Amino acid sequence: MKGLLKLQLGVVIVVASVAGTAQAGLISGTIQFSGGSTNDTTSLLTSKTLQSFTGVGAGGTPVVQYGDSGDFSTVPGNTPVTFNPFTYTGPGTVLPVTLWSFISGGETFSFVANSITSVSTSEVNIPNVGLEDFLNIKGTGTVSIAGSGLTPTLATFTITESGPPGSTTAFSFAESVTVVPEPSVLALGALAAVPFAWRFVRKAGRK
Repeated sequence: MKGLLKLQLGVVIVVASVAGTAQAGLISGTIQFSGGSTNDTTSLLTSKTLQSFTGVGAGGTPVVQYGDSGDFSTVPGNTPVTFNPFTYTGPGTVLPVTLWSFISGGETFSFVANSITSVSTSEVNIPNVGLEDFLNIKGTGTVSIAGSGLTPTLATFTITESGPPGSTTAFSFAESVTVVPEPSVLALGALAAVPFAWRFVRKAGRK
């Protein structure tokens, strides 16, 4: 009986701990932006800094794209976004830098890029178009929605640029935040293990 009591207590602690984490209100969903950018070199193959950003937003800024999800789903498409200069030196770059921010619905959305996980470049000669440079940067960071009551949450991001060498390039940013399971689902999953644990304790007691 003593073994069973210890086991039940352990299950209760796990359920309370996991449910408490989920109830903290982590951010979930995806958001994307589009616009243009200028870089520190005339070729994306050698660029290390995104110096400035352009777009169709008020004041010529990048904008939120349509079709975002989760806690970003209420942000209207074409909402202007402020991007800050972004310097990277390849995988393992530790920034951190507030990459972008905007206000929507009385809440301030922002993202701090923390590290770079991969950088890839290529140059392609496209028929009837000419040479196009491509740059793809992936990394991790922390997204915040001030005024929402939600907890700043770790996220992954991708920056993609493309354009003819020496020109302002087409720029896109995509961020993905892992969805947190509901507390009730986590609790039910943990409690479902109790009958199996009880059988194990009974068998052990018979030996």
